[in-house]
Amino acid sequence: YVSGDTKDVTYEAEWRSSNPNVNKHLWNGKFKAVDSGSARVIAEYEGKRAEATVYVENRPPQVSLIAPSNGK
Repeated sequence: YVSGDTKDVTYEAEWRSSNPNVNKHLWNGKFKAVDSGSARVIAEYEGKRAEATVYVENRPPQVSLIAPSNGK
């Protein structure tokens, strides 16, 4: 604002992804990675727009198996 005041508009902004095949908007600015690639996260509020590019790398998950200390 001109006065220097600030306001968190996360929950009021309109969010979307430029590539929903890479990241999908869930709710209130939260996104889920869907596949590898790049996409822009876009937020709009009262005619203002902000963007950020995200890169998703699809890596195989790492699973660790920890045996009980008694060996059973």
